[in-house]
Amino acid sequence: MRKFEEADYKYCPSCECIIPLIFFYPDKKETDGFRLYCISCDNEKCRIQHQKTMEKHPLFSTLKSKKFFDKNPFYKKMRRNNLLKKGICANCENNPIDFSRSNYRCTKCLDNEKEKNKLRYEVNKWNKLF
Repeated sequence: MRKFEEADYKYCPSCECIIPLIFFYPDKKETDGFRLYCISCDNEKCRIQHQKTMEKHPLFSTLKSKKFFDKNPFYKKMRRNNLLKKGICANCENNPIDFSRSNYRCTKCLDNEKEKNKLRYEVNKWNKLF
C-alpha cells in the first residue's frame, strides 16, 4: 500500500478543508482530473440547485399536485405498490390491510364494497323486472 503524498490531497473551497482525492468526483474537464468541490459539498450544491430549478419550472405546481399523480396510471400503480409494501390499504390509504380477507384492502373498505354490491344487485334485480 502506497503512502499519501501532497498530490493526493486537494483543497475544497466550500468547506475550506484539505481532503484526500478519494473524496472528490472525477472530472475530465478539470486540470487535475477531479471536481472543484468535495463529494459532500458537491451533493449539497446540486440538491440546492435542483430545488431552485424545480421551483422556477412552469409545470412544478401541476407535478406537485396530487391530481397529476392520481390521473397518471404509472404513478397510480407505483403509489399502490408502495402502500402495499407498507401494509396500508390501497383504497383509503389509512387503515392496515386485513390479510385474512384481502391482499390490498382493509376491513372497512371490504365492508363498504360488500354493501355497494348488495345495492347493485338490488338495483339490477328491479331493472330486470321493469
